Amino acid sequence: MIEMRLNGSIPEFRERAARRQVRNVVLLLMIFAVAGVPRSRAQGPQATVNGAPKSIRNQTGIELVWIPPGSFTMGSTDAEIQAAYEESKSLFPQYAKLEWFTGEKPRHRVTIREGFYMAKYEVTQAQWRAVMGTTVQQQMAKAGPTWTLVGEQGDNYPMVFVSWDEAQQFVEKLNAMQDGYQYRLPTEAEWEYAARAGTTTAFAFGDSLSSEQANFNANHPYFDKDKGRPRAAATPVGSLQPNAWGLYDMHGNVYEWCEDSYHDSYEGAPTDGSAWLSGGSDQKVIRSGAYGSNAANVRSAVRHSFAPGTRTGTVGFRVAAVARPR
Repeated sequence: MIEMRLNGSIPEFRERAARRQVRNVVLLLMIFAVAGVPRSRAQGPQATVNGAPKSIRNQTGIELVWIPPGSFTMGSTDAEIQAAYEESKSLFPQYAKLEWFTGEKPRHRVTIREGFYMAKYEVTQAQWRAVMGTTVQQQMAKAGPTWTLVGEQGDNYPMVFVSWDEAQQFVEKLNAMQDGYQYRLPTEAEWEYAARAGTTTAFAFGDSLSSEQANFNANHPYFDKDKGRPRAAATPVGSLQPNAWGLYDMHGNVYEWCEDSYHDSYEGAPTDGSAWLSGGSDQKVIRSGAYGSNAANVRSAVRHSFAPGTRTGTVGFRVAAVARPR
């Protein structure tokens, strides 16, 4: 830089000092323009809830929305369980069992004292590929030669043929990015709380479900409801209607892994929303139902399970997150 010699009057000195200050500001702006202003890698909009962003989007492109703390009643009434069983029995008389649904009892109050983030969509094939490096075709090959892909596939379709163990590996890789958030699979209680989004009905949209709201086998709606258009394959995430908290595909499309071990009932279940990992079976909880499920099997409370190493074309997952302590 050119050295400026001090001479002249005090006003001239002040004017030159001001010019130097402006020049330094411009220089800093030029440096930021070239190097980039440091910023958090997980970005969220300015809108906040109690200081937390309403939504965030991480560097992998996963969008998560804020789920507020609160209490809800988890599980189903005897009447809802019996209704789900009767409907399933009418469709599958040789296979339907009441035990499919009695795991939704007893109803119990759960209080989630700390809010958290829940992925707006199921993890997509593009997001999985970016983090894990494998395609849905390669994942299917791991499942064995008897499997085939159903329907169209693409970047915005939910990732399937992912085991619970592999979903945990995905989470580990997200956490290794150190973007200010701690990722994990949602607990089963968190999943149902988020799926209900403040409702107490069978579905987030009421006590009935249409094919315009969710991707399920609409040839078999809830009891006497009108049949809809079954799609017979997964749809791109976010294609249909979100619930009141902005979450898509919480009813149908593909099943979703949860953190918890599966228990045959809620006797002794945590009441604070934490994962239930002690006791139970060696299987892991899956929620949501899938595109081929009848309406009774995509209700907010319905729960099933698979062994943690299972890969199928109807099971995917979404992630939850909390801000890391500063």
